[in-house]
Amino acid sequence: MGTAKRDRQRANRQLKVEQLIKVEKKAKTKRRGLQFVIGIPLLILLAFVVVKSFSKDTPTATINSTVAGSTPGAGFTFGTGACANADGSSPETDSFTAAPSLCIDPAKSYAASVRTNVGDFTITLDAAHAIGNVNNFVTLARYHYYDNHDCHRIIAGFVVQCGRPGDASKESAPGYTVGDEKPTRAYRLGDIAMANTGNPNTGGGQFFIIDGPQGVALPQTYSLIGTVTSGYDTTIQAMASAAAPDGSPPIKEIKLISVTINEGPAVDGATATTVVNTNPPVAAETGTTVAGTATTTPATTTPAPTTPATTTPAPTTPATTTPAPATGATTTTTATKSTTPGT
Repeated sequence: MGTAKRDRQRANRQLKVEQLIKVEKKAKTKRRGLQFVIGIPLLILLAFVVVKSFSKDTPTATINSTVAGSTPGAGFTFGTGACANADGSSPETDSFTAAPSLCIDPAKSYAASVRTNVGDFTITLDAAHAIGNVNNFVTLARYHYYDNHDCHRIIAGFVVQCGRPGDASKESAPGYTVGDEKPTRAYRLGDIAMANTGNPNTGGGQFFIIDGPQGVALPQTYSLIGTVTSGYDTTIQAMASAAAPDGSPPIKEIKLISVTINEGPAVDGATATTVVNTNPPVAAETGTTVAGTATTTPATTTPAPTTPATTTPAPTTPATTTPAPATGATTTTTATKSTTPGT
């Protein structure tokens, strides 16, 4: 009996040992699983920290967009047309199938030297505020689009309008339109702006030079591309002297012989040149001085511009209405005339 009892006790002890071993094995398995579950997120977190630390020391390229006025280019849709050679060696081109792609360098400054049959003048172009329209003008000039073509519309006290007009039924030149880049300030004497049809985003190749109080009073719906910085008192006044009662055609030929683009570094390291118009401002409803010559403009005969829904005219006078630049075909009317530099 004693031996049997001892055998049972020994068997019980062995069973307890085996049970303890099983319990320990289960505990180890749970610990490993928990370590695995916790370990994966820790590894991911560690990898993320390493990558972030590395990226702080790794320079990355950034692309700066530009908008009119501060960062030229943003919001303006350029075309797909080919750029002309900057050295002026491209052949003369009359029409195009698409508006130009971005051809000028926003980090540089641009000016146009214009030769006419009555003298020369210089336009300092303002790519900082109208990069799309300056790009268009520069590209057309480099394709000799303006060379040997007349300024077809000249209105006393208003504007001198140049660039190729369209045919009798539509605006056929240059074959495309460009978007508006409306100025944020009023026009001044000597400013150069792009004509349009009177509707939004319908500019093309025609431009006009403001030379009188009615031009200054135009609504700010024409893309301002620059200003005359030399030759205003001489050449522009000689051009303006050919004004006709109806504007078109002028009483004598005014021809653009050539328009040459000059490219230079940006002023003071700026992104693009901001043009300062030094010509005297003109109040549209008071007596004014134009290029040193007193020109009286009674307040009662030059009202502020009105803007009907469809025509957006510029200032008119009660006695005689003065038409404004139009970039369409040359038309002469004896009734009420448009005062909009449109097509």
